[in-house]
Amino acid sequence: MVQEQELIKLIEDEGLNLFEVRQNPKINDDSIVMKEVNDLIKFCKINGIKNLFFNYVFLDKEEFIISDEAQEEIEKDVYKLIKNEIKEHNKRVETIDFTRPVILNISTFFEKNLVCVLENDYWHEEINLLDAEDTIEYLQENYEDILEQKEIERQEKLELLKSELKEYILKDKTFSICSNKSLRRNYAETLIKNRNMKKYVEPFVNEYSGQVAITSLVMFVEVVWAEFRNRRK
Repeated sequence: MVQEQELIKLIEDEGLNLFEVRQNPKINDDSIVMKEVNDLIKFCKINGIKNLFFNYVFLDKEEFIISDEAQEEIEKDVYKLIKNEIKEHNKRVETIDFTRPVILNISTFFEKNLVCVLENDYWHEEINLLDAEDTIEYLQENYEDILEQKEIERQEKLELLKSELKEYILKDKTFSICSNKSLRRNYAETLIKNRNMKKYVEPFVNEYSGQVAITSLVMFVEVVWAEFRNRRK
């Protein structure tokens, strides 16, 4: 891709005027898109066009940095696995020169129609540089199998704790006299307050609030009560 100073010299040496613009004009079906800058210069000289407009497009470095806010939104278990790679990614981004443009648009108008040249240099693709969002997705996919296995193990652990809690409740003499729902709800609340039972009520902890979901625990206690009654028959 022609760099700015080289482009300015090239155009001015041909006796043409070059103006930088903030936005590129929209290309439509009536637009004429040239292959090369020299083709556009030749077209201008043949048709008596004196003024050309140009615009370079650059990548935004901030779109490639994985911000603290973005990292906070990543699930905790996932973040533990990828945090070092996120750190390395951000370090790499800091070393990259983002003053290198990815698109150059040079344009003019002929009989009310756009005439232009587009040059692309997607250099970030050549060095496998992904933006922040795609990098997070890529890293998560790399650990997908590990995360799935961790979730399986977590669920197995919770099921084991439920089973152990059920056996504890069935053997608890206090539970055997909880003959109505109100008493059984009170019993569930005592389980939450009992520090020794903390790990056994873990399966009923709400993942968002971090608190035991009393409704879920009460329902579990009711299921255990039904089994308790059946054993007594």
